[in-house]
Amino acid sequence: MKSRRISRAILALSLAFCALAAAADESPAAVSVEWIRVLSGEGEPATWRRGEPYPARPDGALFAPEAVLSYSPLRPGDAMDKSELAAKARLWERTLEVSGRFSKATVFVVELESDPSQRGIVVEAQALDVPIFGGGAAYGSMILPLVSGRRTSLSVAAGANKASAEYRDDSLGDLPLVLDGRLSYDNDLLDSLSFSGNRLSGGIGIGPRLSPLCSLIAGIRGGLPLGAAGGSSGYWAIFSDFDYARLWLFGVRGLALSLFAEASDFPSSAALKLESTARLDARLGPIAFTALAACGFSRGGLDERELFDLESGRFALSGPEGAGMKASRFEGARLDCGAQLIHFSLASWLTLSLGPSAFGEAIRADDSQELLAAVGGGLRMTLSLPVGLNIDLGYAAAQDGRGGFVFKVEASPLL
Repeated sequence: MKSRRISRAILALSLAFCALAAAADESPAAVSVEWIRVLSGEGEPATWRRGEPYPARPDGALFAPEAVLSYSPLRPGDAMDKSELAAKARLWERTLEVSGRFSKATVFVVELESDPSQRGIVVEAQALDVPIFGGGAAYGSMILPLVSGRRTSLSVAAGANKASAEYRDDSLGDLPLVLDGRLSYDNDLLDSLSFSGNRLSGGIGIGPRLSPLCSLIAGIRGGLPLGAAGGSSGYWAIFSDFDYARLWLFGVRGLALSLFAEASDFPSSAALKLESTARLDARLGPIAFTALAACGFSRGGLDERELFDLESGRFALSGPEGAGMKASRFEGARLDCGAQLIHFSLASWLTLSLGPSAFGEAIRADDSQELLAAVGGGLRMTLSLPVGLNIDLGYAAAQDGRGGFVFKVEASPLL
């Protein structure tokens, strides 16, 4: 009897030890990132190791290693469990895809034979070698997403009412710094026959890159009127611009948030302008949905063009004839959404998607509290190139009956 009890006790202890061993095996084992290797074109692989700066660009490489490494949520020396490492590798791959600078990207994790607790990361990306085209009312634009193989971009626009150039470096001197400079010429007389006239404006800003898709830029910008158009005046402004994008939110891809604050002629007139924009992209099976929401506020002696400008060509509130508005107080909001319902495969690399779009905006100016509103709708076409090319055709009408056709072309990363 006693021996039977002893046998049972030994069996229970054995089962307990087995359970503990199984639990230990199932617990996440920590691994460390030993190196990150970048493959590009016919060049030799570039390897980033712990404690070292970004590697130099090898001969024959299509782009500098920092063009992809600056997007990475991983660094050599990071330690984490295997599932977290795999999730961050997938996030890095997705970030490269939606950046608009690469047509294809692959990130995979390899186990080192010398030490099973160490991992290497290999990233292979194909740079976008074609410009991104877009435009607005009476002008066209082009973006070069990778200038000199680095994470820099050059945007130019030209047309009947606009000419501009913007240069942006997202990894200044291989440091997490963002430099943004722009220069533009606007001709409102061709567009609205209003008082604003012709103007030359520009600005420069610099600030830290807080994460691969988040930056905070501060600087100065100003404008100079050209010609003798009445009502237009020069200005200067201290501004701060916060851009944040998140690829996943509650399981939905593509939330991008942009916040902008500007103090114009500050502190002489204490004018202030605030703007914010949020973009949400989601895909439910074959249906893709995009929504853009924006709001803004201004107060003080701002010139009409500096009041509230979510983007060039504000649907029907500007009107086909143009309705210039000068106000000391200004606030407004805008919503733009569309869905891709029908898809046509034109080639192995080209797909045409069609679906409805709807948009609207509301503005309140001065102290009269009069609310101006406009709504519209139409057809949205999307061409799936390395980036998505959206073409909007529609009609918009304001509450006073003014209306006009809307035509807009813009480029955006694909889901």
